[in-house]
Amino acid sequence: MIAETFHISLYHISRCFKKETGEGMAEYIIGYRIEKAKKLLKTTDIPINKIATETGFGVISSFNRTFKKYVG
Repeated sequence: MIAETFHISLYHISRCFKKETGEGMAEYIIGYRIEKAKKLLKTTDIPINKIATETGFGVISSFNRTFKKYVG
C-alpha cells in the first residue's frame, strides 16, 4: 500500500526502510504490535484473545507463538 501510494517499487521502499531503521518492515511491524500487546497486558484487564485481535493477530495461536518468540 505504501509503495503504491508513493508510486515506487516495493523493493525500493523496503530497502530504504531497512537502511533507515536497521530492520525490515515486517520485523518492525511485528515488534510494534508485540510492544502494544505487552502494554495492554500490563495495564488492562482485556482478555488475551481480544488483545491478540486488537494488535493484528487473527489467530490466538499465531499471537502466542510470536509473543513467545519475541518476549520469551
